[in-house]
Amino acid sequence: MKPLIDIKNLSYHIGSKTLFDNISFTINQEDTIGVIGKNGIGKTTLYRLIKKELQPDSGEIIYNQNVKLGFLDQFEDWNKDEVVIDYIIKKSKQDPWVCYKYSFQFGLTSELLTLPMEAISSGYRMRVKLVSVLSTEPDFLFLDEPTNYLDLDTQLFLENVLKELKNSKIGYFIISHDREFLLRTCENTLEITRNYFYYYKGDVNEYLEWKQKQIDSVIQTQKEIQKKKEKLELFINRFKAKATKSSQAKSKEKLLRRIQEVPLNDHFLSKERKIFFHFIDVYKQTGIIFECKMSTGYPNCVVSKNVELYLAGSEKYAIIGPNGEGKTTFLKTIAGFIEPIEGYYKWQKNKTIGYYSHEMVSQLDPEIKVIDVLLKFANGNISSNEIKKIAGIMHFTENDFEKKVQVLSGGERVRLYLMGLLLQKNDVLILDEPNTHLDFETTESLALALKEFSGTVFFVSHDRTFVKTVATKIIEVFDKKIQVYAGNYEDYVYHKRLEIEKQNQSLDTKIVYYSLIQSTQKSTKKNGNSPLPITNPDDPTSNKKALIQYFDMGYKARKKEIRKLREELREMEKYLKELEQKRDQLWQFIEENNLHTPENYEKMQRINERLQELENKWYELQSRLDELENL
Repeated sequence: MKPLIDIKNLSYHIGSKTLFDNISFTINQEDTIGVIGKNGIGKTTLYRLIKKELQPDSGEIIYNQNVKLGFLDQFEDWNKDEVVIDYIIKKSKQDPWVCYKYSFQFGLTSELLTLPMEAISSGYRMRVKLVSVLSTEPDFLFLDEPTNYLDLDTQLFLENVLKELKNSKIGYFIISHDREFLLRTCENTLEITRNYFYYYKGDVNEYLEWKQKQIDSVIQTQKEIQKKKEKLELFINRFKAKATKSSQAKSKEKLLRRIQEVPLNDHFLSKERKIFFHFIDVYKQTGIIFECKMSTGYPNCVVSKNVELYLAGSEKYAIIGPNGEGKTTFLKTIAGFIEPIEGYYKWQKNKTIGYYSHEMVSQLDPEIKVIDVLLKFANGNISSNEIKKIAGIMHFTENDFEKKVQVLSGGERVRLYLMGLLLQKNDVLILDEPNTHLDFETTESLALALKEFSGTVFFVSHDRTFVKTVATKIIEVFDKKIQVYAGNYEDYVYHKRLEIEKQNQSLDTKIVYYSLIQSTQKSTKKNGNSPLPITNPDDPTSNKKALIQYFDMGYKARKKEIRKLREELREMEKYLKELEQKRDQLWQFIEENNLHTPENYEKMQRINERLQELENKWYELQSRLDELENL
């Protein structure tokens, strides 16, 4: 396998803090690597070192010069009001027609491409970022937390993209806290901790199972050594004063020193304490705890209509559905933060409710101290000593109590707010993405605590392992409907995966039909000798039937149409390149000879207008070709 990057004796420090110390490993071109580790441990720093945004303190990163690398950052890097297609062109540095080509393949419609980046959902932003990277045709891809805030549909979409890359012999390096996502995409695992840096040839589950065996082995060895030391010390203390046994006692002392000097390979044993969540138990809730007949949303914006639910207590309800469909609106409504547009909802009498969201975390007073936040949550029901005890379990020391919220990291603020909920005896917990920013171990601890909690839980999470662990019931939010799903979460994911695969392993049903229906609105346009059907824009059934009829042409005719379109596209791409070269040569001539005249600018304008016409024509032809090829 072709070596891509060779990392040798790499060290990096931030102030007095050591992130990496003399680490070495090799990335091969077809490797698929999942990178795991706690927040703040250095995963993104390693990504930035490989990207050459940072320089190591010592050691080196050696790159194969014959390969092209692509980088997908987790942070937003667009300007306010920047349009989607402009962002793609800027990031990829590719010709517009290339960007349109990849955009269509990823389900980005012509309408969406004209929207500002701020106006599209996080799922579509991920697609846009993928287009901007993949349109450069990299040989290897680096992705930093790509699944943050992605709904299930977009996660499955991204899985299929990565599957296609792997089939094309293109490798990737993914930093993620999503165990299920890494399990389905990566064959190798890299873990970074403060104790060691380990690269394992196996998926994340195989690695964690192997790691646990190493830990168990080290613990067992430690026990055996300790037992042996105790026996030696007992013998030495008992017989060293006796003349008949003194030589034996001295021999035992030498053996004891040798045992104490043997280094034990215990780098798998974390020096950090684990976080353990435990929600205060409440009475097991029987019967219907919540009921509603309502519509949810905001003034002049109905999000969900005619929602009718009767929900039993002590269940763990996972609220699932695509982003933008109304999951958070539903949680805010039942938590009492917004009113239903119409109808009612009611809880069983005397039920106390705890609510968590990233919005609530961001609203913590930055000037308030940690201890004061916790005292406010406890509301006098728990002593300060008990608060400190719980805080210790959550990795907040007494030194942290005097810190202000503004100096805490994102992960620390999440833990602080969750710890506040731990201090309350709530019958119902309503949690909107509580595990975002939490590492594997902390997420697992939170999941197990919620699973064991005797009260009722409503939660939104895009982490499939978390949902599988906690959920006992599924509530689906989709297409203005909110209803209890008949099966379990694994059933839901299975059927979603089938839907995604049916749409050419990449596009979800909504996007495909939206793109195709757009083409049917222009009834005068011709596709070869086949006129596009006239349809009713307000009748999706009419549109679908018309499309099926339109595309139900013979195999040979369809092949002929495809060949014709491909030839037209090849000729047009050739002409586009020639025209762009002509434009660049003219501009260079103007610059070098300082001929900034109105006449020359008029020539440039005519060329640019012609280029725009050709690019629009190219996009139209490519769209028609993709429609035919996807039948």
